[in-house]
Amino acid sequence: MASGLRRDPLYVDPESPPALDAAERSQLRAKLRALRIPVMIAAVSSNPDDESDGQKDLLVKALHDRLHRDALIVLAEPSDGGIEVVNYGTRVDPTYLRNRPHYLEYPESADPALGRRLDQLLTYLGKAPTSKSDAPQSDPLAYDPPPAVDPVKEQALPGLFTGDFHPGLTLGVFAALLVTGLVAAGCGTIRVIVTARRRRYGAGGGSGAAHGPHAPERPSLGWLRRAARHDLDTLTAALEPMTAPKPTVGAPEPVAALPAEAQRRAWECLDAAALLIDGDSDGRIDADATPAVLACAIVLARAGRTAIDEPAAARHVCHRNPLHGTARKRTEVRPRGGNPGGNLGGTPVGSARSTADDAAGTRGTGGPAGTRRAAGRTRAGSTMWSLPVCEGCRVTPGAVLRLRSQERNGRGAYVPYATLPGPLAALADGAEIDQLTRDVREYFGVH
Repeated sequence: MASGLRRDPLYVDPESPPALDAAERSQLRAKLRALRIPVMIAAVSSNPDDESDGQKDLLVKALHDRLHRDALIVLAEPSDGGIEVVNYGTRVDPTYLRNRPHYLEYPESADPALGRRLDQLLTYLGKAPTSKSDAPQSDPLAYDPPPAVDPVKEQALPGLFTGDFHPGLTLGVFAALLVTGLVAAGCGTIRVIVTARRRRYGAGGGSGAAHGPHAPERPSLGWLRRAARHDLDTLTAALEPMTAPKPTVGAPEPVAALPAEAQRRAWECLDAAALLIDGDSDGRIDADATPAVLACAIVLARAGRTAIDEPAAARHVCHRNPLHGTARKRTEVRPRGGNPGGNLGGTPVGSARSTADDAAGTRGTGGPAGTRRAAGRTRAGSTMWSLPVCEGCRVTPGAVLRLRSQERNGRGAYVPYATLPGPLAALADGAEIDQLTRDVREYFGVH
């Protein structure tokens, strides 16, 4: 700011709200040059986070110290039109400045009209009488204000051995004994916490046996990328024995002993997941992978792992949150729309929990398959749809998986996954994993 005022008596902060147009700036500069007293105008917003700590008097003093010249300094607030005049050493009658008309005081206003007000102020200053004393006059406001709070010093802590610390030593002895007892008691608490975390994030990385693998309701993009990388690596490592020319002596052969159908499903899940998130085939997740694509890859990788660990497991995943994993049961749902999933807003029969918060509106129709297949089952003569759910969602319906939409460069709101374009949405209708892998391959032209 000081550098700008050295070159031009009118400084307008580029980061403040625009308050002066080109014509007003030109007119103000002409008036400033015509004045017989040095006047400088700084149109800048006060900010509590800057070096002046939001204090205008401190800002004016800092400007004067850097400019090394006497002048009338005018601070103009672009946001509300407020104007303050401070005299540093000019021969202007201070009484004339203090007693200026009320319309030049300029309180805060919703319509600042800063250009017109500054023009009127310069007209008034052009008529300012000279002080009767020969000595330069200073405005009463031009005092030496206290310095702004130094954020570094404010956070500084006193030295460890400053002051009288001997009483602290006495207290420390008793505190040590107390801490020893607390530590001993806390060990039991820690064991309980560790045991609970192991149950929650055990071998399957799950959030509890009820809902299968770890599956947050609203996963972040970072969580999805990490989970996709981990689950894909886990499935790849489980399938590696099939690609080895000779099995290692003493090494387990879990894949080779699998039924052909389970092996086929595991490989197809791996291939489909790789097509979704590793389009460059460089072994890394694509930078532009969307949340819906990443979630779909996670579901495929976990389904492939399930085909290896449990060949007889069902070929469906939980329609409420596919990240829950394999569907152990089916539940009857009263649909609200034309799709079996009832827009994920249907109420499971026999459940006291309302799922109105899961209403998804119209499902996404775009994506690899281009169409949505009605995969839910219905009984003859009944309007109820039977959809796959995990054991936990059968007992107590879990929250529907919500992912970020691609609005605002991927920072859109969390919406039910069935409303997003892509193959993942088909799982809300109860589609099988085999159908999901076919949809992905068809989209990428792989047969």
